[in-house]
Amino acid sequence: MTLTVSQVEAWQPDGLQAHSSAYAATVAATDSHIQALGDHQSRITESWHGDAANAATDRVHTEQGLASTVSAAVQQLSQAASEASSTTASAKAHLVTVVNSARAAGFEVADSSQVTAAAKMGALAVVGGLAAEIAMLQLQQECATWTVAVVDALSQCEAAAHVAEGHMQTALAALRDAQASLGDAAPGSPAASSKGGLVDLLTGKTSAASADAPAGSLQDILARMQQHQDLARTQASAATFTHVTGRAPTTPADWATANALNPNSYDPKYGGVGAQVRVVKINPVHGQGVVRAAQYIEQRDVSNPDFQHMNPGARELGDNRTADPHFDPEHARVTTYVDYENGVVVMRQNPSVQQDSDGFPGKVEVGSPEGRVWQNSDGSVRIQYSAGNPFAPDAAMRPPFGKDHAMTVNGDLVFQPGPNGVQVNGTRTDYPSMEVYQDQAAGGTRTVVVDPAASGRSLGPATNLEFHHDIGVGGAAFRPFSEWDNQYDVPGNPTPSTPFGPVTNPPSVPVPPIAAGTT
Repeated sequence: MTLTVSQVEAWQPDGLQAHSSAYAATVAATDSHIQALGDHQSRITESWHGDAANAATDRVHTEQGLASTVSAAVQQLSQAASEASSTTASAKAHLVTVVNSARAAGFEVADSSQVTAAAKMGALAVVGGLAAEIAMLQLQQECATWTVAVVDALSQCEAAAHVAEGHMQTALAALRDAQASLGDAAPGSPAASSKGGLVDLLTGKTSAASADAPAGSLQDILARMQQHQDLARTQASAATFTHVTGRAPTTPADWATANALNPNSYDPKYGGVGAQVRVVKINPVHGQGVVRAAQYIEQRDVSNPDFQHMNPGARELGDNRTADPHFDPEHARVTTYVDYENGVVVMRQNPSVQQDSDGFPGKVEVGSPEGRVWQNSDGSVRIQYSAGNPFAPDAAMRPPFGKDHAMTVNGDLVFQPGPNGVQVNGTRTDYPSMEVYQDQAAGGTRTVVVDPAASGRSLGPATNLEFHHDIGVGGAAFRPFSEWDNQYDVPGNPTPSTPFGPVTNPPSVPVPPIAAGTT
């Protein structure tokens, strides 16, 4: 390797660091998948036994081992790129300092490292005489000294590049070996061929967009791990549904409810912390399908001051989405399903995730939702619910100044089936956003309600959870769920309700007779 001044000046060591960070991010994602895969398999085998379960566990362990090998190789490549960035940046900085100093002193520095003083020599030649000749001799000596300094600086750059190239070649060889164990290494792939790799990275010929290139060799195994995770989720959902209903899921409505009942979390931001799921059994109303309601934070992150730890600027991750008829039940703060086909009401509270100072997911905790359910003889279902944020300040959960309720996601909603589909009425908090869809038994999904949060700003939770507004006819929807006061011909006390219970032993709602005076 013979470097020139201009080549080193064009080096971009920061690009190497960007590649290192990209590799490190891939390692973190892979390791998270590895851990999650094992955790999910462990949960499943708590209730799944036999040869098939053992074979699935063995396959998961094999995939974990292969993925760990590749992940370790990419981590080595990340470290090599980081060290290459540091050493080449230091060597480049030294050369640039030497060259700039020579030029500032009035010398010319050629790309080959030769330092001359043509301008100064020309001026002295015009002057002439003995003194000028002596000065020209001194300039020649200074040129030689500067040339030695530039040559030495270039040599340090060559040495740094040589060492960095060696480390990266070693890391790439390890990655090729890891790929070979998977049987997916291909000649010419980023991991299989690294000719000119460091030079391209340093000179910017490899763009930042391709920083994930060696990590691309992980895509097959990550895809396979995702398939295992999907299978684990399917198995866990089916097992929970079977426990609650007494049969395996078969229809799309069954699977929608099964996924909501599954207490596991699969989004990496939750860090393996599961959801809290509560259930009440109701009397089926066949033909009404499944009604799915989600209350979600549209922003990526919102303000949630942590006064206990003196961090008023603390933030919490939201769901980072808009209304979606096909939402995943874990991509919301609270989801409520009324499965009229199977006679099940599900309330699910997903974990809350604090945001670290670097913007990544931090501490994860989950609260326990509370609620009650009524059902009338016409099939209408009333649900009172409250889901508190486990990271909420104490003042929000124990409101001062005589306020009569905690600042939680709460409401009182009535789901009323009819010939044209289900209607939703009642009251709820002004925050967060809410969406309700009905998956009809005959097929198709209809939008019942989309009710945006009162504020989409960062302070939405703090400024809006305290307040409520009507949905549809509001409180008038509660009248059929009250005993009738015959003396005054007005609604009286609420009829008996049933608190939500655990998935392992869900309670059932009785159907009361229609109260006199109601229609």
